[in-house]
Amino acid sequence: MKATLQFDLPDERDSFEDAVHGSEWHDKFERVWQDCFRGRHKHFYVDKELNELLGSELDEEHMRAEHIACNRLMDILEQLYHRISDDD
Repeated sequence: MKATLQFDLPDERDSFEDAVHGSEWHDKFERVWQDCFRGRHKHFYVDKELNELLGSELDEEHMRAEHIACNRLMDILEQLYHRISDDD
């Protein structure tokens, strides 16, 4: 079976391009999980400075305000990631 899609309006062209490149965006989105969030839960980050900012090796009692703020931001970003990935 063959099909030909023809788009005449600029808005349709953008939608067509999004559909054609959807798997590429999905792959990039999965890299976000792998690079930004998975390490946080499994074995911390390779980046020592990021681990220090997050207070990865500290217990909650020794965390400073910036550690708590950075972790909260990571929580929000991770929730957004899951909300978007659940829409798939």
